[in-house]
Amino acid sequence: MTKKWYYDDDFWITYGPVMFDRERNRSASYEIDNLIMLADLQPGDAVLDSCCGQGRHSLILADRGMRVTGVDITRPYLKTAREKRDKSGFDIEFIHEDILNFSRANAYKAAFNLYNSLGYFDDPDDDRKYFRNIYDSLEPGGKFIIECTGKEVLARDFRDCFWYEYDDFKIMVEYAINLNWTELETRWIFLKEGKETDATFRHRIFSALELAQLLSETGFQMIEFFGDYEGIPYDQNARRLIAIATK
Repeated sequence: MTKKWYYDDDFWITYGPVMFDRERNRSASYEIDNLIMLADLQPGDAVLDSCCGQGRHSLILADRGMRVTGVDITRPYLKTAREKRDKSGFDIEFIHEDILNFSRANAYKAAFNLYNSLGYFDDPDDDRKYFRNIYDSLEPGGKFIIECTGKEVLARDFRDCFWYEYDDFKIMVEYAINLNWTELETRWIFLKEGKETDATFRHRIFSALELAQLLSETGFQMIEFFGDYEGIPYDQNARRLIAIATK
């Protein structure tokens, strides 16, 4: 059976420098500080950073006094996260695990899924399985915090192709909408030192209503939506889709 692209460490190693560039790393403190306020979290709370990647949010959560578990499937990213943790001196648990298999009953006050880490499984039922794992891992009253590009924002700001440069990379990005506005196809072409790398991947996209339905189906009771990290309404001026769902 062919290995799915999201399990391919080589993919993440190749594209990591652009996905987690300097600006994105600098923004982590702003993002977490505002999400802590929106979700009313307190120092000492146990939190799960699901799909934690290189740990940029995990480290800020730990710096704000949270007890942090980070889970990711990509070993090279976890290696980077652990190196950052060891350098910082924070006590963060980083776990190599598929999020479809990770669950700890009633263990966390909050769980985070940030930076478009939704909808990559081939089977939509796996989205429900993942959300149910999160639900089971939260203590009663715990909150699931999701940040992604909402379908409404994507439609408003859609660009099908653009080029940009970052350090010694030249990058072309192509987007296409598939399956009646349920899937975003992304193609990245990297040029570096005369070498070209080309990758295409797809993931499901969600409107606020569709995300609310999925969260409700997996047990969440109260679901709030915001249009950016500072808590503006999710309306025509929204920049991101932020959902906070309570168990």
